[in-house]
Amino acid sequence: MEKFSVSKEVVDGLRRVSREQGVTLFMTLLSAFGVLLGRYAGQTDVAIGTPIANRQRRETEGLIGFS
Repeated sequence: MEKFSVSKEVVDGLRRVSREQGVTLFMTLLSAFGVLLGRYAGQTDVAIGTPIANRQRRETEGLIGFS
């Protein structure tokens, strides 16, 4: 496992972008990961799965994996 740290300024910026776009920080980071994978693979279409176990409430339908 490789450990790394991210400065508070970068995290604050990512949170700001997430808020402006109306998404969670998780969704922003997952999108960045998808872009990175696509660039490494030389592909424009990359599928990424996330677990959704035990999310059975109506309030969670708008979250990743439900739309």
